Amino acid sequence: APVVWKRHLWGTPRDQKLLDLLQSLPPLSDLAGAPKEGKRWIKGLGLQPYYPEKAASLPNYPKPRPNPWSLDTPFVSADQFLQMIVFQSDCIILEERLKGIGASTKHLRRAPNRRLFKAPMALVSKGFGKVGYCDFNVLFPDSLRSIVGPREDADLLMFLTAYLRSNLARYFIFHTSANWGSERDQIHLGELLRVPFPLPGNESASPDARRIVKQVARKIGKLSNKLQDTLSQLKANAKRQSLFDKYEVDISRQWHRERRRLVDTLQEEIEPLIYRYFGLTEQEITLVEDTIRVFEPSSTPTTWRSTQTVTLDPVEDTTVEPYCTQGLVAYADTLTTTLNTWAQTEGSSHRVRAEGGTDDQTGLAMVTLGLFSDEAAYQQKSLFQNLPKILKAFHAHASRKLGTLLYERDILLFQGDRIHIVRPNILLNWTRTAALNDAARIYGEIALAQKKS
Repeated sequence: APVVWKRHLWGTPRDQKLLDLLQSLPPLSDLAGAPKEGKRWIKGLGLQPYYPEKAASLPNYPKPRPNPWSLDTPFVSADQFLQMIVFQSDCIILEERLKGIGASTKHLRRAPNRRLFKAPMALVSKGFGKVGYCDFNVLFPDSLRSIVGPREDADLLMFLTAYLRSNLARYFIFHTSANWGSERDQIHLGELLRVPFPLPGNESASPDARRIVKQVARKIGKLSNKLQDTLSQLKANAKRQSLFDKYEVDISRQWHRERRRLVDTLQEEIEPLIYRYFGLTEQEITLVEDTIRVFEPSSTPTTWRSTQTVTLDPVEDTTVEPYCTQGLVAYADTLTTTLNTWAQTEGSSHRVRAEGGTDDQTGLAMVTLGLFSDEAAYQQKSLFQNLPKILKAFHAHASRKLGTLLYERDILLFQGDRIHIVRPNILLNWTRTAALNDAARIYGEIALAQKKS
């Protein structure tokens, strides 16, 4: 059901087409299933502790099940591993975990299939905020879920980890999961398994998909070695200074800061490879990046004007790339490039150029398209003289056509060989995604006018 309604909550018409394409690809569920389904990979949730005090006070509390694992088995929780790769240093032992939360060490409330804890595996948190690859056997709670495969699929599982952390996977789940972007950030396992994941060799994947998988796995392997060396170096430096016990917490903080920095850097390197694996076009990449950088952070703000609500930022004051460095240029260039590409395809000798700017007094921004014989870069202009004239002309036109009581979310006014686009100066209105949808709207208006004439 969420797939039917949720994708229309934040998705534009162009998003709908991209989501249709992604939903036509083989999903991860074709590859990963419950242990008894006999699929190539298995998936499932972690173990649930048994709390004797709850059992004594709640008549319907489930009966205890014997704990089949040794108490010195490594255990990792969602708050222990932070980025991409799970290390032994992220773990405590099962006994320490169970005693720390006041649970029984002899019994469990839920003891899943033991194969779910066998390496290699990808671990994903319930909120989808953390995804990591693990190459050793480890236990984990039911706030994490694992996708486990045979040892020969280690590279593919590393690629899956990078993919699930990618903009594309987050884009798809944001638009199709019930809770994320409408309530709290929680992704159900069934929703996770809907992400498109064609294997190398599938006609839906890139022809060089196998090489991309190897390349990503190699990068992750190098990062793992580098992070281990970094931690060892920090500890060695502290021991030489006889400060290890005193500064052990600081060492851990330094390592995790460096770990986050290096992982984020690597993820940025991997993103283009993910796009290439799925064969995305530049316009499709624009939709994905705008969703993750602009719309998703603004989807469930803590207040009406939270710093996360970047959609309400003035275009020139936002911190989101590419708008923080380009302003209206990002919108205008996307709009003119799209329209001029279509014009060239149709064999037209005409091209459009854009100019525009913002007006502090009214809080409006305007971009004007003009028809020329060649292309040119966007020109920044003052709106002091032109904007009142444009608004007056639109008011006269709208009053004649639709009456005097009219609320317009934006203005798209055709005047001879010029098109004026006027909207409030907030980022929501001037993204590259808005430019792509405006290009389709303008093209449609022109085509419709030609039919009528």
